[in-house]
Amino acid sequence: MRIAPSLILLPLLLVAGRAVAAQNCTLGNLPDDSHEAEIFRIRGVPTAFGRAMAPSAMHPGGTILLMEVATLQTIDSATATPTYCRAGKPDENVNLMPVLPRPRVIFSTVDGITVEASWIPPIPVNGVKANLFGFAVARTVEAGPGVLSMRAAATLGEIRAPITCTEEQIAVDPGDPNATECAGGAEPSSDHYKPNSFSLDLTYGWVLADGKFRPYLGGGANFLRPRFQVDFVDQFGARQDQKVETNMTRPAFFGGATWAPLARLGVTGEYYTDPGTAWSARFSLAYILK
Repeated sequence: MRIAPSLILLPLLLVAGRAVAAQNCTLGNLPDDSHEAEIFRIRGVPTAFGRAMAPSAMHPGGTILLMEVATLQTIDSATATPTYCRAGKPDENVNLMPVLPRPRVIFSTVDGITVEASWIPPIPVNGVKANLFGFAVARTVEAGPGVLSMRAAATLGEIRAPITCTEEQIAVDPGDPNATECAGGAEPSSDHYKPNSFSLDLTYGWVLADGKFRPYLGGGANFLRPRFQVDFVDQFGARQDQKVETNMTRPAFFGGATWAPLARLGVTGEYYTDPGTAWSARFSLAYILK
């Protein structure tokens, strides 16, 4: 029996193509104008560890418990469709949740210095399991009728979710003319997304209504270090583990106000944006523990 050379070479060409695609999407190779890079920029806005509360001069030893909810902007189907790393694949499953909840604690030391810490525990919600940490250090000083606050923050950790291949996509018959690379897979993908970022910002806040209303405005930069890895077993039993990585520096501007209806309670609304790219509305409820 004679076997066509093309049939022998086909598996090798597929493997080589995947290797080239994986290399093209690693650090330093992802084009800024690709849809993959745009998704990273959009999701970098709500996952950045923003303020979510007006700056204030806390007394040493002061402690605040805060619960923040940030909206996740819906990414349209066209933007969610890969153009570089996995060109030709249907749109990614990137709109799994409408909001990102994030608890945190703020502790004041001396000289107007505060430290913050946050943890989103790995509790599955709608197929999404996050394990994210937030850290920040700020210094707030009096400046005219208000206060000026300088802050450095970081978001570190991982989110696992079926972004590449959903349950509906793997259930499709691989013989279907409209079947994608997900069809016939063992189970939905459990992709790794690390929305790592580091932030610097400067904020000015002032006091109205005898301290019950505190508006603020600020701006700074987010140093995005997103890392994404496919984790999927296809219909042939082969594990797909392509990585998509990039580094970006993005501007950030925000403004909001904290309302204190009670002495120990504060409610904040904030608008946070990377101009021309994405925005997020942040809402928080803070309780002064001491």
